[in-house]
Amino acid sequence: MKWSKFNILFKISEFNFLYNSKSNSFFKLENDLYREISLLESGEKAIDSLSPETYELLKSKDIIVGDYDDENFISQMLFLKRKTQFNGTTLGLVIAPTLGCNFRCPYCYESGLPSNRMKADVQEQLLEFINLHKIRTKDLSIYWHGGEPLLAFNTMKSLFYKIREKSEIPVNGHRMVTNGYLFNLKMCSFFKETNLNYVQITVDGTEETHNANRIHKSGVPTYQKIIENIDMITDEMPNCKVGVRVNIHNDNKWDYPNIYYELSERWKGKNCSVYPAFVIPQTGCKVSCLSSTEKMHFYTELYRKYNFKDLKLKPSIKSGACSAIYEHHYIIDPEGFLFKCWADFGLEDRKIGHISSGITNWKFVSEYMVNSDKFVDEKCLKCRVFPICEGGCNRFRVDKNYLNIPYNVCPIDETGLIDYLRIIYEQTIKNEELRINN
Repeated sequence: MKWSKFNILFKISEFNFLYNSKSNSFFKLENDLYREISLLESGEKAIDSLSPETYELLKSKDIIVGDYDDENFISQMLFLKRKTQFNGTTLGLVIAPTLGCNFRCPYCYESGLPSNRMKADVQEQLLEFINLHKIRTKDLSIYWHGGEPLLAFNTMKSLFYKIREKSEIPVNGHRMVTNGYLFNLKMCSFFKETNLNYVQITVDGTEETHNANRIHKSGVPTYQKIIENIDMITDEMPNCKVGVRVNIHNDNKWDYPNIYYELSERWKGKNCSVYPAFVIPQTGCKVSCLSSTEKMHFYTELYRKYNFKDLKLKPSIKSGACSAIYEHHYIIDPEGFLFKCWADFGLEDRKIGHISSGITNWKFVSEYMVNSDKFVDEKCLKCRVFPICEGGCNRFRVDKNYLNIPYNVCPIDETGLIDYLRIIYEQTIKNEELRINN
């Protein structure tokens, strides 16, 4: 038996705590047990010198484990992830009917792309591509993207009706990412009739901050128009969930509390939620992005300073959520070219094939599928929080492998995690399940 590599032993004020990320267990320790475990961690005390009671207690909580238990746990996580990647029964398509956009946001990674729209012959090729998957997949999920997809609303409308009529795989829903500026009643009618499940619209802080970041190419302010359009969507399409995303960077992060409370109250009782999302420093980004430490500090400040008491800070076991790693998930541009990552639109060297000919760049596909997550990252594999970390952006690892670009994708640091655990302790201070008595 040995000390688990997933243990974190620490003090908060006069209290002693132990966290294990494998079992996701968090314990308060009495002083005598804390001293004994500290000696165990440092190697000054041998495991076989523990009392039978303490030995069984620590073993039951995964604090001490068999020589290969931690490594086997990682292997099990990897097996289940790969099984999900390659055994999926849903064909997931992110379709960009155009890469043109009516905005010029300073953090956009798609600037300078052509504004052409998907032509009729490409739409027919897309139908054939979909039907080629009928043997291995049972349903089809569509995510409209761009550019700004509503610039090509008629193309979207035409393509969706063709898919619904001719696809041999049933459509289980469609969703959309849009800046929301172009929405009108005609569009609401179409999306209501076709049961749009979800629409993501970005509001970047207060009206002043938003207008400085979500910039219309004509120079007109965009905030009020988008807010009014969300009013319309929630009224006209009550069954469609609206996710109001607030892109967080260092220039606007403390706008979030005010905009969250203001908009949550405005759409109270509606099928709408406001949430933060951190800007990722992709190529061309012109704003100051938060580090992992700053991101975690942001959440603890929301809890302590701005009374966000319902924040879900308790960690959970994660294997990674990047959609690019799923076998039957493709990004499709207006010309019919295939990609794996949303951020690869328009990049010639990131094309993996075409809907008319299938995948031709297997080297790049395999890079995303099996060589871009935390399970192949030596730094991650040595980390004490490996089980609860998603592993960060896969694309950055691909960039390192292909372009030798350094990266740091860690979404968790231990100082921030301990701050989270302090909050969890405060929230559950009377919960005896947190206490281990010697």
